[in-house]
Amino acid sequence: MYRLLRLIDGLSAVVTRRKGRWEAKFEGTLLYIKEESSHPDYGGKYIFDPNAPLGLKK
Repeated sequence: MYRLLRLIDGLSAVVTRRKGRWEAKFEGTLLYIKEESSHPDYGGKYIFDPNAPLGLKK
């Protein structure tokens, strides 16, 4: 649950501070996230898997 809250916090930062965009979709228990940001250190594609030890894969 903590990992999911951190993920939501990070995505809200994309929209409010970095003027970026993100989109998400579910497939079964996996959450696929695509983030677009003008900042070079942020952005990319992520997979949130609640069953994985770390939960988030890049």
